[in-house]
Formats: sequence, C-alpha cells, structure tokens
Amino acid sequence: MVAKAMTNTILTLLSAELIERHYGAGHWRDDTIYSLVRDHARRAPEKFALRERFRRLGYGALIGAVDVLAADLAAHGVEPGERVAVWLPSRMESVIALLACSRNGYVCCPSLHRDHTSAEILELLRRTRAAAFIGQAGYGADADRRDIFAELAGIETLKHVYRLEPPGSSLASCPALGRASTSWGDGCEDVDGRDERGHDGDSLPGGSSRYACFNVSIPPSSAKISRRSASAP
Repeated sequence: MVAKAMTNTILTLLSAELIERHYGAGHWRDDTIYSLVRDHARRAPEKFALRERFRRLGYGALIGAVDVLAADLAAHGVEPGERVAVWLPSRMESVIALLACSRNGYVCCPSLHRDHTSAEILELLRRTRAAAFIGQAGYGADADRRDIFAELAGIETLKHVYRLEPPGSSLASCPALGRASTSWGDGCEDVDGRDERGHDGDSLPGGSSRYACFNVSIPPSSAKISRRSASAP
C-alpha cells in the first residue's frame, strides 16, 4: 500500500470521506459558529450573549464587533486558512476573536496558556506560522519581566498584532466596539446595568491610538505592529 502525500497542514482526524458521510447522514449542516450567532442577533439583538465580571454584551453588539474585527483582519492581509493566535484569559474578546475566525475561515489558535512564557509563545507563533496575534498586556508566566509585544517584530509571518489592556483597568474600554459602536449603551453595559460611555473618535486620551477593532489605550510607540514596521531597519 502506497501512502498518500499529506496535503493538509492542519492536524485532524477528519478525511474527505468522513466529512461526506457526516453531511450525507444529516449530522452536519452548512452552519458555522458565526452563522448561528448571527441568526441569534437577527432574532434577538438586545438579548445578552456574553457576560463576564465587569461587562456583558448583547447579540447585536457582539456580531457587530465580530464583523469589525473580521474586516480589519482581512484588510491587513490575513487570508482564509491562516492562523490567528489568541493569548487571552477568559474575556469577551476571546469569543469575538473565535467568531471572527469562523466568519472569515481563519484557524483560531486559542490554546496559548497563561502559564506559558513569552519565549514559549514566540516559538508557538513561529511553529504555527501565525498571521495575526491577539494578546493582553501583562499576561503570561513572565510578563513582569518580559514584554512579548516588544519582540513580535521578529515573527516573520505576522501581518498584524492587537494588544488589549486587562478588563477593569483604567485603560480598558468596551470590547471590540471601536467602530461598531461608540458607547456601552449600544449593547454593552456593566453588570450592574449602568451605562458607561466608551471613548469616541480616532484617538484616545493622551494621544494613544485606537487599536483597530479593539478599543484600548496603549502607548503610541507600540500602537501597531505590521510587516512594514517589523521589517524596518
């Protein structure tokens, strides 16, 4: 028996025959995680979809945030089948990233653990050939000694990087609602039910840059990492 050459770079137990069998039996349909959430948003946009310690987000605002992130990833050249690495704790943006990957056909890699060091994450980004990275400042086993965002320019496959501040910090804002919404009242509010205004406009207080889809305040010098800035001398 001659083994077939491997054409799929994604580790999976699925085969074309098995996929056809599942569809033929009616177990699988053409729905995606994104399409199911989008349908919920059409039926009940005000119903809350996500809740965490400080925030909750309705289906309508959620799908709007997902669409903004998906469009921004595509605008930065991330193509279907490429990997989007997510190094985040349990927060809303993790779900937004997963759904954006589902929408555009990216491979979401959310298994980067908080016990990983920056060196381990950098190696995983190289091994997975990640095209985008979404991370939280101060997250990881050695975040008090090493800033991973200062080292991402060395990852040649990265096309774009998103940096988030910790939820509840003075720099954090409404998740991923930068251009999909300009206030908490459009579908995202704190868990006490009090509306809280997010920052509006193209810049945040102190001259910090709006970070693509995720509306967070960060130093201008590290606002965006692109292939152009990564390759600069």
